Amino acid sequence: MPLDPHVSRFLDMMALGASGGITLAARREGLRGLTRLAGLSGEGVATRELSLPGPAGALSARLYAPEGMQDGPGLLYLHGGGLVTGDLDSHDGICRVLAEAGSLRVVALDYRLAPEHPFPAALDDALAATAWVAANAKDLGIDPDRLGIGGDSAGAGLAARVCQERRGGGIAAQLLICPVLDVQGTSASRRDFARGYFLDEATIRGDLAACGPEAAAPSARLSPLREADLAGLPPAQIHTAEYDPVRDEGGAYAERLTRAGGEAAHTCHPGMIHFFYGLGRLVPRSRPILSGIARDFAALLGAASPSPVSEERAMSLRTTVFAEIAAIAAEQEKRMPPITDDLVMLDTEFDSLCFALLVARMEDLTGADPFGEMDASDLPVTVGDLVALYDRAAIRQAA
Repeated sequence: MPLDPHVSRFLDMMALGASGGITLAARREGLRGLTRLAGLSGEGVATRELSLPGPAGALSARLYAPEGMQDGPGLLYLHGGGLVTGDLDSHDGICRVLAEAGSLRVVALDYRLAPEHPFPAALDDALAATAWVAANAKDLGIDPDRLGIGGDSAGAGLAARVCQERRGGGIAAQLLICPVLDVQGTSASRRDFARGYFLDEATIRGDLAACGPEAAAPSARLSPLREADLAGLPPAQIHTAEYDPVRDEGGAYAERLTRAGGEAAHTCHPGMIHFFYGLGRLVPRSRPILSGIARDFAALLGAASPSPVSEERAMSLRTTVFAEIAAIAAEQEKRMPPITDDLVMLDTEFDSLCFALLVARMEDLTGADPFGEMDASDLPVTVGDLVALYDRAAIRQAA
């Protein structure tokens, strides 16, 4: 199918704001800023900061637990970012959704990044964290027999390699979201989507170079798809995106796991790009998809299905959301520069905008469309449009 229209608009905004020679520090902050703008959140999720022993000192981690949840399945989550960007805060919203929608206890790891810490530092940290979480599962409220490992992008690659190196080592299942499984790969999707689809081939090559000398030669430690023996690995759920340069790697890995006698379910999400699962309000379809990913993985781990939102709770949420809309509208009215001829907001347009914001917030809070069968992707205005609208106005005023 064609690109999701909201994805297309997002890519257009990215292209307009692109500039050459971005520093690594700016890229790291940019990822945090993007996820803040996306606004992913999980209702009723408690967090606790953790410190666990690593191969080169203490590692920071964060435990996410749905409030009121009894001991149950858990997920050790390794964030994406090419092994050079990403941290606990950049993926906080993703972890909250996984915890809430899947009724999972999620442990997110802040592993060491390159180039400050060349590869295999990140993998060593992931292996150490896996051993620690498995050994301390009961203290974390996790059933030791239902501990999974997962991640997105480069973090998914780390998770896949941990499963390979801890074969038979107590990991119940693996969740790989848009995994980077062959950094030196030359698949058709790497060629077809090499530029202009959020994750560029040049970025992949640059991240590989930043990982240091041990990453230069093809190796299964950095590229799990190159592992010769895939027998005896835990069941895998692999999610890829149609317009993602690493799409074919995920599909190939699922096929090889199956041929090796394992269990692997592969879903390619149509119209989506790399990191779609973290775009929240910017791409309305992404939040329900991420919630579905969480529920499916929880089912694989044997988790009970979350209770549906009660009618009383739904009415309370609607009241809260309308109050938020009123506050946002009032604040934006104070900050709004004088309207020029090319920026006209009719009452009907503002109503559509508020309606889109309402739907986006309700999806954040309930993980589902609050208005029945309506497809949020058909809405005429999104929160991303609102941000772009005021950004354009502010730019004109400054000029």
